[in-house]
Amino acid sequence: MTINYRFNLKVIQSLAFTVITLLIILQTAAWGTIGMAEWEISTPGGNKIGNSDGLPGNVHTAIYKNYSTIYVKNVQEYGFYTAAVIGKAGQGFFLFNEKTKETNFFRTKAQLCSKVKKQGLRLEFIYSFYQWVYYLIRYSFYFLIPFVILLGVHRQSQPETTFITHIDKLLKNQVFAMQLYGTSSIFNLVLLSLSMTNPNADFLSFMFFVTIGFVLLGFTLLILWLCTQLILKRLDKVEEFCGNYLNRSFTSLLKVIIFLGVFVAGLSFTISAWEAPLANVRYFSCKFL
Repeated sequence: MTINYRFNLKVIQSLAFTVITLLIILQTAAWGTIGMAEWEISTPGGNKIGNSDGLPGNVHTAIYKNYSTIYVKNVQEYGFYTAAVIGKAGQGFFLFNEKTKETNFFRTKAQLCSKVKKQGLRLEFIYSFYQWVYYLIRYSFYFLIPFVILLGVHRQSQPETTFITHIDKLLKNQVFAMQLYGTSSIFNLVLLSLSMTNPNADFLSFMFFVTIGFVLLGFTLLILWLCTQLILKRLDKVEEFCGNYLNRSFTSLLKVIIFLGVFVAGLSFTISAWEAPLANVRYFSCKFL
């Protein structure tokens, strides 16, 4: 029995546009966590963590009950554990007990995590999963926008070709890959410079991050691009083998999703994770020493 998937091309394009738009909308909520606006969330124990104008001028991000009762100042990284918040702050690595309101500071991460293990504290899965997803969405921004812009430019330059044929060629085009590297690098540099919230970060350290970042970003993008090419070749073989069983509009959309997915996930957990301490409060876990 032949299964025929009928997809209207306009519907496919609209769906792709909707997915990208939703990611961008979700991204706007993340601006607060990279210093572009005030932000505040509740901890599992009923306290708050955030960066607000109500906090004292020398406090950038804190764990607090209210603006006059601050438990940990200048938080750089945080993670939610059983009845506790752990992480890194200006004073060192910390363990804040949400029940007793006691805060202990440690010189090294190993000392903190040894205490966490000794007390039998467990990672709060729901909150931690939310943080990882939020982290990924936040850093998808500086790759997603250049991709959409370049896709639109290339599409306008070749209006005579069909969307399906254009996508197949574009995702494998080395010139397009180089353009993505250039625009992503510039976009990342702009966002990074605008979102610097680390009070200890000076101009020289920023320039060091930028210089090394360009090299690491180029190397990371090259590896990710090679990965996408291997996957796309596999999909081409599947598409060729299945023949009439698959609709080309569907497979083209699938290729775009996979292409974006590989790059967004790869960038989120490599170059973005490396530069995060300079620009924002990042996720913290004793499971990744």
